[in-house]
Amino acid sequence: DFPDFYRTIPPDDVNTYVICEYMAKNNMKYGTVIYIDDPFGVGYKLGLSAFCEPYGITIKSYAFRAERGSIAAAVNGIKKEETNIVICVSLGGENMVVEEAVKAGVMGEGTMWWWADGADISKFGELTAAEQTAVHGSFYINAGANVESARWKKYHENMMAPTAAEIAFANSHLPAEYQFTSSDFG
Repeated sequence: DFPDFYRTIPPDDVNTYVICEYMAKNNMKYGTVIYIDDPFGVGYKLGLSAFCEPYGITIKSYAFRAERGSIAAAVNGIKKEETNIVICVSLGGENMVVEEAVKAGVMGEGTMWWWADGADISKFGELTAAEQTAVHGSFYINAGANVESARWKKYHENMMAPTAAEIAFANSHLPAEYQFTSSDFG
């Protein structure tokens, strides 16, 4: 009904920044990202590399397609790396990633895996008991706002104080019942 209405999603650099900050605060020097070889995965990889470099953190990366052979090759790359954490960026194939990681011996007790916000972790219940034990303790990344964050404050200031012209432009694309007033901000 509203062809000009779009859903917005926070940029991935928020999540990658948080991961690098976490790694730095916990004295982690090496990370590995395995990622789906598409714009989402590549963007995550680039963000991790860019944000972690100033902290002196080395990020190694392995791309994969959502098929078993490609996933197995990416997972096997992890075995060659000194890593404190594995970040998996996927949009499908998560259970295959777990299966291959357990098979390769790179997931389980003593390992840390983080799953990017696009991962469908709801199907982990379909894994074998051993695979579920191995994936237990993994983190799912879903960055939210922290009112103390300088980045959040800057975003909030910019987004919560639009000019009259910006409001008028937005309203020109919205039906009357969804239009903004200046009292909606601030």
